[in-house]
Amino acid sequence: MPSKEITLTYYKIKAMGLYAHTGQNGQIARQYLTAKDLMKELMEWGHGVNRQFIETATFSANSQSLESYCLDFHEDNGEYIIALWNKVPNSKNGYSSVSAKSSTLDATVQHTQIGKDDIPGYPTFFYISPIKKCIATIKLDNHVLGITQFKSYLKGYLRHFSSHSVNREEGGELIQGLCAESKPKGTIDNRFPDKGIYPSFHMTPFKDVLPEEYLMNNAHYITKIVKDVTTENLLFDKNESYVEKWSRFMNGIPISRKATTRLTIPVSFTYANVKKLIKQYQDNDGSSEYNVGFIFKGDQKIHWLAGTVVTNTVDGDLKMLSSERPELKSLMHLIKKLDHSKIIVKEVESVA
Repeated sequence: MPSKEITLTYYKIKAMGLYAHTGQNGQIARQYLTAKDLMKELMEWGHGVNRQFIETATFSANSQSLESYCLDFHEDNGEYIIALWNKVPNSKNGYSSVSAKSSTLDATVQHTQIGKDDIPGYPTFFYISPIKKCIATIKLDNHVLGITQFKSYLKGYLRHFSSHSVNREEGGELIQGLCAESKPKGTIDNRFPDKGIYPSFHMTPFKDVLPEEYLMNNAHYITKIVKDVTTENLLFDKNESYVEKWSRFMNGIPISRKATTRLTIPVSFTYANVKKLIKQYQDNDGSSEYNVGFIFKGDQKIHWLAGTVVTNTVDGDLKMLSSERPELKSLMHLIKKLDHSKIIVKEVESVA
């Protein structure tokens, strides 16, 4: 088996399943489908039955991405890996490409044909642990992690395919929605939707945050500071009619384009310099405008005031089913080498 390196980026599960509000201050009254039960259902639905691949999509193409499909699934003691196949655009002529080395005068478009039933795309992989209340993206050879598609995939399943979804016809009327009761097995489904039940999937990255005192006491080790600066270019068409402007506004089409530039500045800092930057960040309620990163001597990692996303890398033997598709059992075995509990509650280590 070839040796492979994988990198996991960790996220905390804040909400994952079906919920109901109390109606008072938006507090949750009950969770009807937990993350644990959701993953059991999803694996059975997407991978445990003889279902056509094209039927495993849970959402339609939208403004952010095309459809995603269940490529593979694996479970080990209540922890899961799901592989999604994310569709990419193509024309009736197949893939389109232009040689990067051609000149602008003679650039030609080339087409690579695909079968009429083929779905062009790329795989992404996710580790889900309802027990540890965490999710991790798995970076293998994939350059795109597919978090947007993953969120849409889970939300789509919750809304339209979970055991609590209602999708039936009665008296010529289509009845759709979510119900407090799960779908009955072997009997007629005569449930009705409950408007108080809603799907929710929200995750936030785990972050390492260096203590303020550590940053100030080690100011002399800081060699560079980093700042992300956002610029905004207004998009204004003098010939645009009033109706067109109103249409853009109503459809949420932006009238400006934002661009972010990362600045890295060599510095020679003192305790007072770092203290001032921390105070500015705190006085402005942790605004991203005042978030700066520090690079220490002998280290390339950026330590942001807002915290640095927790990642971990492991390498080892990994069985590959194809050039882009690992065997998920083998991948899980590699992931199990990591002590995730230490990653999630990671103690700050010295970087000086």
